Amino acid sequence: MAKILAWFQLRKNTELSITYLEIAEKTHEARKMFRLLKSLFEIKRIKLIATSSSDRFSRVTNISSRACYCLHYLFENIYIISKACNLQLLYPKLAVDRFRRLSRAFWLIGLALFLIYCCKTLRKTYTDESDLKVAALNKMTVREVKENLQIICKLRHDYWLNFSRAMLDFAICLNENDLPFIVLGKRLSPGVEGVCGLTSAVVYLWGLKGVILN
Repeated sequence: MAKILAWFQLRKNTELSITYLEIAEKTHEARKMFRLLKSLFEIKRIKLIATSSSDRFSRVTNISSRACYCLHYLFENIYIISKACNLQLLYPKLAVDRFRRLSRAFWLIGLALFLIYCCKTLRKTYTDESDLKVAALNKMTVREVKENLQIICKLRHDYWLNFSRAMLDFAICLNENDLPFIVLGKRLSPGVEGVCGLTSAVVYLWGLKGVILN
């Protein structure tokens, strides 16, 4: 929200716009303090995925994605702890910004792999639905067909939400890795980045609402 306000005030009040950008940056840094152990959570997820019954491509893609997320959080933790403890003052040769760049790079790779996994899963839901309709002609009761269709539809709904969030985060991640500037010579505006972040949060809350209600 602060980035949207910064973009809105950019031409009207430059000083206020800079203030909003500083608030956005400080809020972003503060959020990282609450993710200090998230890399351990990703390790647990990798173990669960490795023992799942999904096909090999899905397992490899999903595990690779979560491994990149794990490294993203790990380097992010190192960066934020180093910054909070002012380790650069104690160790001038310590390249703190390198950890941030590595964190952003692994976030980008992790998101790209997760998007591939989401596309694969969504495609499978449509294939399974088609196969289910064929099987229903001879082998399944109406009740069994309805139950299986509900499971497939719920999975599809969840992964469309995951895909939407990942795409919005991917736009932000591209900007943080300066790829729009490298390719086009211009970064995405704070307004676009803010809208993507806010929409991603709304999509997450929408998905969370479905989990709570179910």
